[in-house]
Amino acid sequence: MWIGQATVRSISTTSESTTSALFLRFRRVSQGILWRAALCGFFLFHLLSRIMIQCKRKEGGAVQHKRRDLMEYVRDYTMYASIFGMFSFVWFGWAQEKPKASWRIYIGLASAAALLVCLVGVYLSVKNWDAPSALSDGTAFRNYLFTVYIELFLAGAGAFVFYKLNRQNVVAPWIAFIVGIHFIGLQSVFDDPSLYLLAALLVAVSILSIFISPKLQVANSAIAGIGAGTVLFCFAVLGLIRYLSV
Repeated sequence: MWIGQATVRSISTTSESTTSALFLRFRRVSQGILWRAALCGFFLFHLLSRIMIQCKRKEGGAVQHKRRDLMEYVRDYTMYASIFGMFSFVWFGWAQEKPKASWRIYIGLASAAALLVCLVGVYLSVKNWDAPSALSDGTAFRNYLFTVYIELFLAGAGAFVFYKLNRQNVVAPWIAFIVGIHFIGLQSVFDDPSLYLLAALLVAVSILSIFISPKLQVANSAIAGIGAGTVLFCFAVLGLIRYLSV
């Protein structure tokens, strides 16, 4: 009888350890897939925008649009929803690294909501692809690419340094900080003052996560991921609202 109970306990322990190992492996793989998808989304958007501009130039010369104090381009509103929704999904995924166990279900639901908004934004972007965009102006598009490439370089270089210093827990706040700062540069591209607010919120999230995470005994990525994911989700929904209000 005792041997049977010991065997059951051994099998149960082995099963739990195997399940835990599989979960950790799945989490690492899924995080890698999410970041690759995010980068692919960036570069695909850049490529499509460049193709569109070149086509319009061939048809009737350089594309010129009158700049406004506020962004008034329908397609850009839909791209807000798709891109912010996608990166909200990515940040919520990163938040799954080491949150409290009771948070996981809510983070998962938030990820699903962000993905849904992203897909709606993608559909509307494709549907309105011929509509005017701030990026149809060649100078604005070049400034956009320059700002994004600088962001990717700084985020990647900083993450590499932190990994080398064995400070992996600082990577998520660092990237949230750089992402926030780059929206300051994008404000002049889209003529949209709300990007200043987005920048301030993401920078605040990045800084606060370093102080809040130890108190809650979770990874910095949990707080940074939830905070950045929530902020970007709100701005994705705002993009849909602005699109519908046109």
